[in-house]
Amino acid sequence: MDDEIILEETNRDSRIQMNNVEFLRNNWSELYKMAKAVEENVETVCNISLIKIRMFGEQLTKKIIS
Repeated sequence: MDDEIILEETNRDSRIQMNNVEFLRNNWSELYKMAKAVEENVETVCNISLIKIRMFGEQLTKKIIS
């Protein structure tokens, strides 16, 4: 029973954390899509997440510089 409670809390925390990049959606939709893909796949497909976060960093740097 305690395991079920912990699992429910973990799932709830995961859903809450999925909104970490929501602020990018309106102004920088391209960055939002990359960051969202990282968040969704970080625990299951970490190799792809590493590539996506690198792409995100490159695009963010380009936006800051320009």
